[in-house]
Amino acid sequence: MPRQKTAAPRGTGGRTLATPQKRGNDRREIASGACSLFWKFYTFYSIHAGEPPMAATSTIENWLALRAALELRLEDGGLKALLVPRQSAAVADLSVEELRQFLLEDQRLTALREEDLPDIVVRLKAGREALVADHGRVPMHGRDGHLDWLVQAPQAQNPDEDGDIDFFAMRDFHAVTRGQPLARLHRPTLGVPGCNVRGEVLAARDGRPSPFRAGPNVRLDAESQTFVATMDGRVVVSGDSLWVSRVLEVEKDVDYSTGNITFGGLVNVPGNVRDNFCVEGAEGICVRGLVEAARLISRGAITLKGGVNARDKGTIQTDGDVTAKFVTNADIKARGEVLVAKEIVSSRVYGRRVSVARGPIAGGEVCALERISALEAGSEKGARTLLQVGRDLFAELDLEAAKAREAKLREVIQSLQATLGPLTQRRDSLTPLDAWKLDRLLEHTSRLESELRELLERLQGARRKALSTQGSIELERGLYPGVVLRIGRYEKTVDKRYAGRRRIYFDEERGDIVIGA
Repeated sequence: MPRQKTAAPRGTGGRTLATPQKRGNDRREIASGACSLFWKFYTFYSIHAGEPPMAATSTIENWLALRAALELRLEDGGLKALLVPRQSAAVADLSVEELRQFLLEDQRLTALREEDLPDIVVRLKAGREALVADHGRVPMHGRDGHLDWLVQAPQAQNPDEDGDIDFFAMRDFHAVTRGQPLARLHRPTLGVPGCNVRGEVLAARDGRPSPFRAGPNVRLDAESQTFVATMDGRVVVSGDSLWVSRVLEVEKDVDYSTGNITFGGLVNVPGNVRDNFCVEGAEGICVRGLVEAARLISRGAITLKGGVNARDKGTIQTDGDVTAKFVTNADIKARGEVLVAKEIVSSRVYGRRVSVARGPIAGGEVCALERISALEAGSEKGARTLLQVGRDLFAELDLEAAKAREAKLREVIQSLQATLGPLTQRRDSLTPLDAWKLDRLLEHTSRLESELRELLERLQGARRKALSTQGSIELERGLYPGVVLRIGRYEKTVDKRYAGRRRIYFDEERGDIVIGA
């Protein structure tokens, strides 16, 4: 049947538009012509170069045909490859060897699982995609420099045998000591490159150095790459700096949320210290709120800006000074001064000097080594109030400890003498080893006797120091009946009201306590 001509549509310049089928045929004709031309050139070159020409197979033509019939997709960043059929009819005669050569030589895959190729061919002929390679290697990025903490995170205490938990012993901060390792610094590691299924390198990032550096009171040991505390205190991380602070800032109150606090520096409490809790700050304690029936211990100054009301249960002890807004029903022992703004009521207070700036001392016992000063002493109701000066309470405590040590030494010495006496008398009959042991015991006894003599001398000095008549009591508005005055070993009970400014001291000539104007 003769072929009919069709008119060209408008806008085509008189050219006839090709149908999709004709365009496909044209592409195949062009590809076939290109393959024939390439093959003729390759054969000509091989003959003139003295090399045997490649067998005139359809390899190149097959590759071009397979490229048109199959799509190789690289997925997961090139770590695996999928073959997706475009024209299942074009791969109807595909063999395993043809597929292997196509993937390795044309598509440049670096490895195949040979045992999977037959199944892959079957899937492709059925028009289904197939996984042909998954041997890509993921790049391993280097790890950034980082810290491994060597101080433990705060935790509640474990239950005891009875299943109880000591909630008073909880912590919420890192208290460290001088020389304690804090954290180990790890250097960054290099990245390990990967590769895709075609052997192309996948770059890996090297780790970045840690920004952490040693701050105040911390040093970095170069050999072990360990941060070490150079003082007692609290671990602080500020930005990229690791340092140790002598100040522990409690968040609010000292209660069940914080537990008891033991710290080697200064403890700052913005709130209250609740009943039955303990705060130990080696270098000092500052409480802005109220101190209840709690225990405060320090070698430094203790400041109680909100005062203390311990209800005869709490105690405060320091080697430094105590400063408080008021003191009620509390027990305070300070080697330094006790400075109170408003009043001391029904408390037991001891200090080198005790002063109440704008209020009375009413009830309880107030003792000082040198001086007591207040607005007035006692009360109209006649509450018993003891004011004592010239007493060194800490010397008395040392004296008691020395007496206990003296008793122990005497007991040990007497026991040794009772044992060594008979041995000494028959020394000539002892073996050399027993004689040597006897000599060592005699030397030990001699050292104990020497220690006892030194201790007795210190006891005599402590007794002289414990009580003195050199102190004085100064009151701006006088004192009330019922007040007991004690200076050294001398005592006097006030039986009437003394108004106005009064200075109380011991008169050596009269041998009596004087309430002067």
